[in-house]
Amino acid sequence: MGSAQIASELERLVTTAILPQLLSSDALVPRRDTLVNAPGERAETGRSLPPLARDLARDAGAGAGAEVSRQRSAICSAALPDTVTPACVEDMVDALLALDSSLAFARVQALQTRGLPDSQILLEVLTPAARHLGALWEDDRCDFLEVSISLGRLEDIVGRVAASADVVQQVPLRQERCLLLPAPGESHLLGVAMVETFFAQAGWHCERGTVDNFLSRLRRESFDVVGFSLSCSRHLDALRTAIVQCRDVSKNPGLIVLVGGPLFEGKPELGVELGADATAVDASSAVALAQNLLRQPCDV
Repeated sequence: MGSAQIASELERLVTTAILPQLLSSDALVPRRDTLVNAPGERAETGRSLPPLARDLARDAGAGAGAEVSRQRSAICSAALPDTVTPACVEDMVDALLALDSSLAFARVQALQTRGLPDSQILLEVLTPAARHLGALWEDDRCDFLEVSISLGRLEDIVGRVAASADVVQQVPLRQERCLLLPAPGESHLLGVAMVETFFAQAGWHCERGTVDNFLSRLRRESFDVVGFSLSCSRHLDALRTAIVQCRDVSKNPGLIVLVGGPLFEGKPELGVELGADATAVDASSAVALAQNLLRQPCDV
């Protein structure tokens, strides 16, 4: 088995088996002696722990559950700016990486309490936080498991924000339909969840597809848009093939294909090279692109 296959299998195992168990258990709070030694200590991974994580680990090791809750409440009610700043994103990343899995959503709630709309939180806090987590991984400041757990938390937060009143819209008489899915080989669903939130906010009927069923669904059902999310260059050829297949089998001859994700940042031409109609730089622009393309006359 080659190194690429090993990496792919490890990613699949962590994402489908290990990560769900960690996210639903107390395994995220390790023994004190494996994480905390002295002020400014470092984790076994070699990454310096955020101060908040150190404090929570110390309290958890001492069994002070009530004190942990008090500290969490104090941190989340601390003064936050009325507008999004780089510090907001940094604090969110620290919260996502912290031992207390509820801290990140508590920070989102604090931003909501201060009047920031959910769409702004999604685009200006959570999306940059995801990018920053990716940068930490690329720079070897976080390991794969840390980033995977944090992204899993982030995906859960996006779903909870999407369920809030801020993104509920009246259903129009005729709903445009979109099918959203990760590109073949892509394991992360955060980008799909983010885009789904904004399409739903705009009144679209959104459904999620999978690599196993998206072609059969396009044959049976008429979708206006299919959107792929991709973060890794090694799956470019698979995405190019999938786009061709979409157009070949689609029940709707005017199907619009959008692509997006970290891989396309600063490379809008890459989507067209792959055969897509357009590249979305973020979730909000994906909706605007789709709506503008639908208004254009169809040559078919």
